[in-house]
Amino acid sequence: TAQTTSGSNQQTFSPELIEMNAAMLLRFLKTNCTRENSTYLLHRTAGDTDIQLFDISSISQMRQRKWVWWLALCSYRFACRLEQLQNKVLSPHDKVTRREYRERQRNLLNNTLSLLEDLEDMDGGHHETISAAVCEHLADTFLWSDEAEGDIGPRDSSKPAPWASSSQPYRRVTPDCLNKAHDHLMNGIKKLTPLLAKAKERDSPIEIEALSTQLYGIHHKLINVCLKLADIHLQNYFSSNLLQSLRMAARMLRDATTLVEPRDIFDFSKDA
Repeated sequence: TAQTTSGSNQQTFSPELIEMNAAMLLRFLKTNCTRENSTYLLHRTAGDTDIQLFDISSISQMRQRKWVWWLALCSYRFACRLEQLQNKVLSPHDKVTRREYRERQRNLLNNTLSLLEDLEDMDGGHHETISAAVCEHLADTFLWSDEAEGDIGPRDSSKPAPWASSSQPYRRVTPDCLNKAHDHLMNGIKKLTPLLAKAKERDSPIEIEALSTQLYGIHHKLINVCLKLADIHLQNYFSSNLLQSLRMAARMLRDATTLVEPRDIFDFSKDA
């Protein structure tokens, strides 16, 4: 708990007082926010000068589902925010800061998966779609990173995406990063595939469409990863690895085609 200094009733704004309170608050946070990969909540009651700092990460150890769920979503949201900062704020040449942000992002995403698994153990649901999205984000940290040696770089969201491109995706991503991305993408597919099968058994068109769209995006990335790995294996004369990557790419292509089959979700002709 810290205490800030309040000004007199006659003086409604004091730059010196605000600067002093900000310095005190910063020292307080630096002293107490010391745990790595932890989330903190700063609270002040209206009209009160006392400020309270809570370690939210410790709440997840209380084995209460609502707090574990809340903390998992906070970790996921902060990870997505870091990705936005890397793409829009940080300079492409500031590789040191970008690596720090990316490492922090991976820690938050892994923490999200761990909390979702804890929530599942507490009978709090499986949350497969969120878990698959986290896996895809983890894969992206290896595909769009400085390890790519300036391959394509962060995507500018303000510019429209091209309909087609002759450039090969991930052409300078290292094999190690490709393999790690491959594993995360496969985990995402494994989480969603049983869920899609259940949706088809229930004959739920909206749910089938949503899951198929999410799965198709993951398949698309995985196909490009496998083809790039095959290209690397071909250059290094690794015939067995080459065939394995090509088989995986072919299997993912086959599965992807089943995800884009026409589905009459809103068939207005039936009402005519």
